Amino acid sequence: MAPALAWQELAQGVFVLPWEPFRLNVGLVLGQERAILIDTGASLDAGREIVKLAKSLTELPLGAVNSHDHFDHCFGNGALDAEVIWSHRLCAEHLRWDGEEQQREVISQLRSTDPETAEQVAASTIVSPGCLIDDEVDLDLGERLVTLIHPGRGHTDNDVVAWVAGERILFAGDLVEEGAPPSFEDSFPLEWPDSLAPLLALDPDKVVPGHGAVVDAAFMRRQQVDLQQLADLARKGFRNSQRPAEFDVDTAFPGRPAQTAIRRAYSQLTAASTGAWVERQPG
Repeated sequence: MAPALAWQELAQGVFVLPWEPFRLNVGLVLGQERAILIDTGASLDAGREIVKLAKSLTELPLGAVNSHDHFDHCFGNGALDAEVIWSHRLCAEHLRWDGEEQQREVISQLRSTDPETAEQVAASTIVSPGCLIDDEVDLDLGERLVTLIHPGRGHTDNDVVAWVAGERILFAGDLVEEGAPPSFEDSFPLEWPDSLAPLLALDPDKVVPGHGAVVDAAFMRRQQVDLQQLADLARKGFRNSQRPAEFDVDTAFPGRPAQTAIRRAYSQLTAASTGAWVERQPG
């Protein structure tokens, strides 16, 4: 497997690699003593190639962080030791509990459209990260800090971003999406806008979304506004007892993404009104 593009240097020692077939943005941050990848790709083959390419830039000891538990970001974990991979605690739990189910679903979805990737996913051993965070942790790479932050629930319940404060670069994972609507399949639409607020407060110069082109804080702010509009419409529809299928959604995310988001928001609102637990849906 070959990457679509080579490493792109965003600042000295901070890189992004657009990785196909999902246009995943793999990050790499170098310190004086160690280096860290942001996400490991969709399969063991991808992870091994990403690690190989990282080692073409540095001989430093290499670790990784998973931005969340979706396969395209973490099924390459087997290329590294679990004890050097960071994630939110729930990411690790989901991979342990639901990883094989997610793997089967992905293989089924890709078998007819991308059989090569389906085979690579099938051949991947799911590795759950061994370094866990709940809210925030500073990783000292040697003369460079990378702060891992769980700002709240949004794209999933286990999103983690990587903040390189010295260069004002934010690796935002799928909390920010460029070039396509956000994925809402197991999202928390009512909380997503609030989870972006502390990231906007960092005032980043560059924002690396999980997929798509590198953007800036203004782009992230516009996406927050769009997500807030969607959340407000969902609350209004729920109050008016509108069924999601009947909902006339006039948002920045029309069609199926909006309908998926409305259903997820209704699940949250139903849970809030009844005290029931919202079951996590596979992404």
